[in-house]
Amino acid sequence: MRRRSVLPVKKTLVDDIADAWVDSLTEDWKLMYSSHPDLVIEAARRGKGTLATGMFAGAVKGKTVLAGRAITFSKDRQELIVSAPIPYDCEARLCATGMTEVFDEYTSFPPQTKRAEREAILKPTKNETARIIRLVQLSILYTTHRDEIGGKIDALELWNNGRIHWVARKENCPENQD
Repeated sequence: MRRRSVLPVKKTLVDDIADAWVDSLTEDWKLMYSSHPDLVIEAARRGKGTLATGMFAGAVKGKTVLAGRAITFSKDRQELIVSAPIPYDCEARLCATGMTEVFDEYTSFPPQTKRAEREAILKPTKNETARIIRLVQLSILYTTHRDEIGGKIDALELWNNGRIHWVARKENCPENQD
C-alpha cells in the first residue's frame, strides 16, 4: 500500500484571521475561568469539551480556502484551555461542524434509519446549497436538546472569485437595512 505524502500547507490570510480570533477568544475564556470557573466548566460540559468553534473562509487565487479552529477545555490537561486547527477535507466529502449527530444520520450510506431513507438527502442534486440548508433544518427538527439549536438559518455561498452570494439572510442583518 502506498502512503500519500503530506506537504506542508502554506498559511493564508484566512489562517491568520482564524489564529487572531483564537488568540483573542482563548484569552477571554482564561479570564472568565479565573473569575467564574463554574461558568466555563458548565459551558464545556454542554459543548462536550468544546468552548468555541470558528469556521473562516476566503478566496485565494481563485480557490476557496477554509480555516477551522476549536477552543476546548479539560481539567485533565495542564493548560485547561487550548486551541487547535480543525482537520477536514471538504473537497472529498460533505463536511459539518457543530452538533453533528443528526447530520451524520442523513449522510451515512446506506441510510441507517427510516427517516434518513424517507428524506433521501443523499440523492444527487444540482443545488448543494439547498441540500445543506435541508440538513440544517433536519438537525434543528431532530436534535434532542432543542434549546441548543434552532432559529432562522443564514446561508451564503462563497464563490471562487471572492464574491459572496447570500441565499438566505435574517431580516435583522445590518446589510438588509437602508
